[in-house]
Amino acid sequence: MNAKKRNRFWQLHSLLGITLGLPLFVIFLAGTLALFEPEAINWTQPQFDGSTPAENPLNPVLNELLAKHPGTDELSVVLASDRHPVTDVYLEEDHHPTHYWIDPRDLTVSEATGHEADLFHFFVDLHYFEFLPYGIQISGAIAALFFAIILSGLVYQWRTMRQDLKLKNLSLKGASRWKKVHRFTSLFTLPFQIAYSVTGASLALGLFLAAPAVSVFFDGDQAALNETLFPEHMAMAEPVHEEPTYPVDEALALASAHWGPGVEPLIVHIAREEAHDDHPASHTILVQGKERGLHFVGTSSLTLDEDLNILHDQTPTSHLGPMMIEALVNVHFATFNGFLIKVLFALLGLIVTLSIAAGVYILVQRRRQGAERDSRMTKFLVTTTHWLLGGLPLACALSLHAAQLSPGLPVVLFWIVLVAALPLTLLLKDGLGKVTTASAVAFSLLPLAFLIAQRESPLQVGNTHAVMVSFFNLFFLLMGIAIWQLVRQIKENELTAKAR
Repeated sequence: MNAKKRNRFWQLHSLLGITLGLPLFVIFLAGTLALFEPEAINWTQPQFDGSTPAENPLNPVLNELLAKHPGTDELSVVLASDRHPVTDVYLEEDHHPTHYWIDPRDLTVSEATGHEADLFHFFVDLHYFEFLPYGIQISGAIAALFFAIILSGLVYQWRTMRQDLKLKNLSLKGASRWKKVHRFTSLFTLPFQIAYSVTGASLALGLFLAAPAVSVFFDGDQAALNETLFPEHMAMAEPVHEEPTYPVDEALALASAHWGPGVEPLIVHIAREEAHDDHPASHTILVQGKERGLHFVGTSSLTLDEDLNILHDQTPTSHLGPMMIEALVNVHFATFNGFLIKVLFALLGLIVTLSIAAGVYILVQRRRQGAERDSRMTKFLVTTTHWLLGGLPLACALSLHAAQLSPGLPVVLFWIVLVAALPLTLLLKDGLGKVTTASAVAFSLLPLAFLIAQRESPLQVGNTHAVMVSFFNLFFLLMGIAIWQLVRQIKENELTAKAR
């Protein structure tokens, strides 16, 4: 490829990188933390230590909760597991859900942390930009354009990247250190980046794609599309009893007997709808389980009526639509039922986050040193880059401290710190370096915050819960070390720039 064509790819890569680099930094940093949302309760609520398997019947305690919420029209029960040692119960009354935790050891009930204060749920929302109108669709569009960033950078830098595969050529010294780090990490994580781009765009833009799919493939019949993608939810049963019943234990026993020991029941969802418009009344029970061990797709579903007659039986590979959706979700969130795979995805996500930070920093530095260094756009880009590269990790770290030391405030503190980071990076000399240093220290001290708040060792051995606690504390320490290395490179780069 001649230089002119390669330069066009560079221009595309630069334009998309400078425009979408910071949103991608937010998506990947929040997404790396959001991967562990199901397991995070081990770190935030270590009193649920998973020491006893969940063998107690649930119906008595569920009936007590239903008596407290007589208007319940939807009940969801997510069973405790090794990595999530508490049973979640969601009762919905007129579209207003209430969330409870049930300790499987003694069936003690406690009200769960509200969604607005649950930090790891917030990281999921932040990953999808759900605080913005059409945020999910915006994140999907960014994921799709990220694929163009990957390809344009690969075409433009391919010759140099092949040299970077030799570790002896990778140096963190000299004026080109940022370029080498960016190229090496980008090439090292290339399959991971492509997988995340494709699955993220597909999942987030699914609603936009549904309308043309209905028109082209289903002659405008929305119900036919739903039947293809979500057949387990489309089977409806008429109410059998005048008063609604919620036979959770019986549905679980039926599913376990039907699936055998190879499938672990995970979720029971019971929904009752009154007749309205053209829709008859319904009362339907859905039980979902997953194959034990590693799997690419492994969800089984049973749809039942109130008398536990089977209306729909779905295996992992019996229906193409659900199988494709589960595959996309599993790849994007590393939910292959293997925790080590999820850890690998998180480490790769952390590397991509640092790679994106390096790429954005390179582009901004080029503008600062070029003919446009005094333009308003350059000043704006420098300000926002320093703010987010320094402020977002600090906000995440300090909100994690709040999750331990002041559980009602983590999300509020996140926004306070993020807003406060803007004047800090502007007013302090070497503001980016100082704020990023504070982020590294804050992440490194999270095991100490756990020790103070929980009066437990941050490093534990024993059951799966102990392994989860140790993992979280070590992972946060690793994030602190990674950010500290980023700080060192920023400071060396600033010294090199001044020497010029």
